[in-house]
Amino acid sequence: MDKNRSSWLIGEKFYCIFCGSTVGQISDRTEQPVKAVFYCPGCKVNYCDQCSYEEETDGITTQRCLRCDSRVEKCEEQAGNSGGANKTGIIPVDIKKGLEDKIREGYRLLSRGACQEGCDVWLEVWKTVVAAMDTYGIEYIEDFDKKFRGKESIYNWASDFEMELGNAARDNKDYAVVRIDFCREYTERYRDQTDLNILNMKVAIAESHYLLGREEEGERLFRKFLEENPTWGWGWISWSDIYRYVHEENADSNKAVDILKKALAVENLQDREEVKLRLKELYYDLGMTKEGDAIVVNHRQRKQFREHKFKLPSVRVVKVGRNEPCPCGSGKKYKKCCGGL
Repeated sequence: MDKNRSSWLIGEKFYCIFCGSTVGQISDRTEQPVKAVFYCPGCKVNYCDQCSYEEETDGITTQRCLRCDSRVEKCEEQAGNSGGANKTGIIPVDIKKGLEDKIREGYRLLSRGACQEGCDVWLEVWKTVVAAMDTYGIEYIEDFDKKFRGKESIYNWASDFEMELGNAARDNKDYAVVRIDFCREYTERYRDQTDLNILNMKVAIAESHYLLGREEEGERLFRKFLEENPTWGWGWISWSDIYRYVHEENADSNKAVDILKKALAVENLQDREEVKLRLKELYYDLGMTKEGDAIVVNHRQRKQFREHKFKLPSVRVVKVGRNEPCPCGSGKKYKKCCGGL
């Protein structure tokens, strides 16, 4: 417990520094019952719900300090409110701190090459996030992030977790199962189903089924996914790569070519030049020089599209496909290694 916060206790109950009331008592200031006591990190004292105020922004309600206007954190709530559970959407400070500590611990382990150990720690992070969302009445990840406000957002961390689970699954297929479960639950708890993170996680689910030898299920998921998102070029590339670069046991060059051809037949295809480039490279890899030469890639258009889409400065780099082996020699996919940094 925070030393500052523990000093504002009467016995085992938190009390308000303004009116002196504890939960369940009547506030001398408003003559209304106190239902909750909050801790202000700015003033470093406690205030009850009668001596602080609610503020609603973008549909999210927060409690704020009357004195310094800081966002206050709940210390104690009257039993029986919302069925005995705190459904106010306010995440306690100790849970936030625990999440941040575990997220940092996972990054430290990964930086030392302990991929599976890092994933184990991060799985506990995810379980805590899910439990907090259910306990405090937060339906979507986007809303949780607004309330969490950690140094590392859950959105960014989740993308890293998905990639590291993919790396761990190369050595232990149990992590492919964990990856499927995590990505499925994350997408169900995310409001915007068109977000790039969600699209990548749906691809990750399908990829993981291939890794587990469930080719029919992986095929079904890719078909369903691309029926719903037919213009996403990288979705088609990811599916094609399964049969050429990702899992050798599923190698089928003709199918990889056929998938990319189907992609190029889609009207208003995003990343069209990337798809054309991948097909061109695939033809050359297969020794089909004539077919590769026949594909004309507009590199200027490709560059302009990427700079507009990602707002990145123009730099000279060596082209490495996101699902090709990383040139650093790690044996991992480029997007899962240096390309994900």
